[in-house]
Amino acid sequence: MRILAGILAAAAVIGFHGPVLAQQAPGPDELASALGPGVPSWWTVGAVEIQASVNDGDDISPRYRQRFTADAAPREDLFRLVDKVEPFSVIAVVTPAGKSYRLYGIGHSTLEKGKWSTKLEMENSVAALGRPRSMFEGPVVVAGDESSQQAIETFMQGRETAKALAERAARTAANADILARLAAEADAQERALLEDSYRRRLEALKGRIDADLAGFGSAVDAMIADNRKTLAQLEALHREKVAAVKARAETQLAIAQAEKEGAAQDELAAALEALGPKRQRALDLEAQAVEARVAADKKRYDLLSAKLASADASEQMAAFNAAMASEDATLKRLALSAAFRSANDDLQGAALAAYVSGMPQVTISVAFKGRDDKPGTYVQTLRINEVAGSSFAGEFSTPGKAKIARASGTIQGDTLSLDARWERGSKCSWNARINEQGVLSGRMQCARNDGNKDRYNPGGDASASF
Repeated sequence: MRILAGILAAAAVIGFHGPVLAQQAPGPDELASALGPGVPSWWTVGAVEIQASVNDGDDISPRYRQRFTADAAPREDLFRLVDKVEPFSVIAVVTPAGKSYRLYGIGHSTLEKGKWSTKLEMENSVAALGRPRSMFEGPVVVAGDESSQQAIETFMQGRETAKALAERAARTAANADILARLAAEADAQERALLEDSYRRRLEALKGRIDADLAGFGSAVDAMIADNRKTLAQLEALHREKVAAVKARAETQLAIAQAEKEGAAQDELAAALEALGPKRQRALDLEAQAVEARVAADKKRYDLLSAKLASADASEQMAAFNAAMASEDATLKRLALSAAFRSANDDLQGAALAAYVSGMPQVTISVAFKGRDDKPGTYVQTLRINEVAGSSFAGEFSTPGKAKIARASGTIQGDTLSLDARWERGSKCSWNARINEQGVLSGRMQCARNDGNKDRYNPGGDASASF
């Protein structure tokens, strides 16, 4: 009995004083997991901070509402369509890569099968902050970019050439119509002059005949008493002469007019017949010249592509140097793109040196681990101001730092070495190599002057794409 009583007493104590385990509220990791699918893939979500939390349920069925903020930044430059120059889409940067943007929202979390199920109610979004360049239709050009402007000008020049050809053809056709009209007007004018000339000759002849008749009439009147019969014969004879002269004049006029019309028609037909082949020949020659230029350009591009893809490293290098020495911007872009993605280390190094010698801006993406090994990314910018042989110098900036570091480096083969120092801040070093995908990558080491980790610039795996 004593043993049974002891067991019951122990059970009573345990049942009365047993611990009640309350479920803890969701942490930033749960909210970050729920936020990720709702943010476009070209955005990176950084740290999530919970500002307030309340349980609308109880310990058995917890229902948490949590107000939170999160920092997000685009992985690449985001653009907006600003113009349409057929067939080009003209875009402009609205959100630079790496620019931080703060998100606000409320998380609604319930516990299901031992795991938090969270739905987010966002108060703002990144939808209106632009899209990546690859999401715009048709050939895409960037407003203000020299190569983009050159592409548009090249297209417009081609269209102007086609327009000029069409206008020239129209002018040729109009000239042919004018020639035909002038020929017709000249023929009508000449016919009118000929008719007027014959009319004047007939009037003069008639005047002379009338004068003769008047003279003969006076003689007949003087002799009428003596010989009426002779007068009548003379009058009949003169009437016959007048009729014969008029008939011959009208016949000669009709013959001359017919001959003139036939000659004019033959001359016009010959002129039109000679003009037709000349006009067609001119159009054919212009079309052949355009086709020849297009074929020559394609042949140059195809030949350069074949040489850059050659198994002979020396032939690849010679083709690359020839393209970079030309004045053709399209050839240069083609050569750089092929060289960056080549398996030839020397060719990749030459492409990197050529790119840097153009004094461009290089955007470097750094993947780092923050608190509790949480991954994140941030962007650094290298602006190259001077190039001397294999060495270069410029400026190096990080979004979290107001000041800009002095940078210097070298290019040896397909490898770039970089050192950046702030006046009284941290320093970074980066040794990167180009792979066959045209990506310059390597580990970036960054630290403050006292040797501790810089929270604004922790360093990590860094890469830049060309």
